[in-house]
Amino acid sequence: MSAADRRTPSPAKRQDGFVIIAVLMLLVALGALAAGMFLETSLTTLGARSAAQAAQARPLARAGLVLAIEEVTTTPPAGDGPIELGPWEPLGEGVSGLLRVEVGSEPRAYRVSIHARVGRTSAHAEAVFVLEPEFEVLEWRE
Repeated sequence: MSAADRRTPSPAKRQDGFVIIAVLMLLVALGALAAGMFLETSLTTLGARSAAQAAQARPLARAGLVLAIEEVTTTPPAGDGPIELGPWEPLGEGVSGLLRVEVGSEPRAYRVSIHARVGRTSAHAEAVFVLEPEFEVLEWRE
């Protein structure tokens, strides 16, 4: 047998190679299909979870804003520095706020910023209000 005959595979061996390649390609296609199905399912679930958490966080931020304004109207702060508010027991540990005096405003205006966190989602609410001559909300943002 010459060296050239040994390098040239027989038709049966060539056919076996095609079968192995076809099986490997089929396995790759099935793996890609399974990965696509997994991503489709998991992304939908993650989106639904995120939407549900956002639906919980927004009302908590609004409620925190109402509680913070009530807290400030009953006992107005004495200083000009930022004051941390919350957490409020009915709302849980994920809701906190910050009260700041708006510098240079006449009458004295207060800005309350509330941050509510549920899972990985957070919501913010903010209000600017005055207490004198009477209580009035100047700005409200969510």
